[in-house]
Amino acid sequence: MKDIHALEFCMLGDSDPTHELFLLLRENNYTRAQLDRIITEGAEVNFKGMNGSALLMEAALHGNLIGVTVLLERGAEINAIDGSGMTALMYAAENGHFAVVTALLNNGASTGLCDSQGVSALRLAFWAYDKKSELDYRERCLDTIHALVNAGASTETTLYRPLMSLALSSGRFELFKEIMKTGIREENNFQEIVLEVTASLRLSPEKFAAYKAAIDEVIGILALSRRGPALFARYVWDEGVPATRSLEKLTIEPVRPR
Repeated sequence: MKDIHALEFCMLGDSDPTHELFLLLRENNYTRAQLDRIITEGAEVNFKGMNGSALLMEAALHGNLIGVTVLLERGAEINAIDGSGMTALMYAAENGHFAVVTALLNNGASTGLCDSQGVSALRLAFWAYDKKSELDYRERCLDTIHALVNAGASTETTLYRPLMSLALSSGRFELFKEIMKTGIREENNFQEIVLEVTASLRLSPEKFAAYKAAIDEVIGILALSRRGPALFARYVWDEGVPATRSLEKLTIEPVRPR
């Protein structure tokens, strides 16, 4: 796990309340009362090191929900960025800290910011999924992705289909539906939607049934969208398999689920 310039905080001196607060947040071994006491004694919740590193980022990085909550209540700047363009939301998202991501989003964290490499919190959450194989960790990553999408995070053209495929392979049909809705709102991913529909036709009948319900709802939304009728003809469902349709130059040849 990445460390956020601990030296910058250590240079404050052992007796400095801000340094003491940093150490507690880093160790993730404290009570709310301890944090309140140190802040009351003069710890600066918005202290920044030379690289812009902040205490809220440290708490988010380590998944410290209590620390994040207290810092926000005490006025921590929620969308502060460090020298790499990273925010507290990005640090939480790239480490699968779903509870912290939720707290930050509920307090107004921006999903539209990107780091100095142009990487968003949503993309970091997507990359985080493959960091570990533990089921609980991956479920938190999926929950994090869902929370970010629901909060309005842009799915980006290059991330759109990979996100849909991940949601599909994980059986997260509500997430799949929300990702497609995001693409519809942005009106730049209609072809990707159709390609993913085509892939769905190779699913088992059980999975396809759940997938079909999500597709049906999205098609209804497409029919009402500005460009939907011209680009996406409504499917005719026949025994769970859509009939062959065309989307501009793309022809969909359905394959019966096996």
